[in-house]
Order: sequence, then C-alpha cells, then structure tokens
Amino acid sequence: MPWSILRATQFHQFVDFLLQRFSRVPRLTAAPFAWRLQPVEVTEVARRIVDLALAEPTRTSEDFGGPEVRDLKSLADAWLAARAEKRRLVNLNIPLKFDAQIAAGGLLCEDHTQGKVTFDDYLAERYPG
Repeated sequence: MPWSILRATQFHQFVDFLLQRFSRVPRLTAAPFAWRLQPVEVTEVARRIVDLALAEPTRTSEDFGGPEVRDLKSLADAWLAARAEKRRLVNLNIPLKFDAQIAAGGLLCEDHTQGKVTFDDYLAERYPG
C-alpha cells in the first residue's frame, strides 16, 4: 500500500497542556527552562496532511515546523502573562537523558518553519483579555 509520512513539531495545544501540568502546585510553575520547542498551529498541519492525502504518496515528506524556536522559559512567561496568572516560575531540573535531548534541540526541525501562527498568536486567541 502506498503511503506518506508527515512529521510535525509540537502543537500549541500540547505546549499549553505541558505548562498546565507543570503548574499543578498552587502559585508555582516548575518547568525545565532549557527545553527548546517549535510550536506549530494544528490547523496548519492539518492542511498539509490534506495536501499530502490528495497527492501521490511520497513515503516521507518535508518536516513541518512552527515559525519560531523558543525555550520553555520564554513560552512559560508568555503563557502566564496571557492567563494573567501570578505564579512563581522556577527551573525544574530533570536528570534524565530525554531532558538533555530536548534542550539540545532533539524535537526541532529548524530548517522547516512553514507554520505562520506563533505561540503568542495562539495565546492571544485562546486567552483573550
């Protein structure tokens, strides 16, 4: 059976979810500041999937990344500001191999920044006010 694979970076909603999980302690958000992420809008990825589905199978296709690479500290700062939350933001040290891999850019595709909607754009729509 012919097929195509599309790899995409982290959806904005996933980063939002992650930050909610890192904020389970009252008045505190503890997150690994060094993590580097490249959030992308889910609808932009969906459009690309439709394009691939309607075209001839390619087996693999060009990765699809968000418009900017940011560390988790800057994403958390923006997230807290958008939600108007007064939480203390602290660095969470995770002494596991995957922590270093994410900090080193293991989840990025910096050469592929097809996405146009930034995480700040997502926050402005998700948390207006």
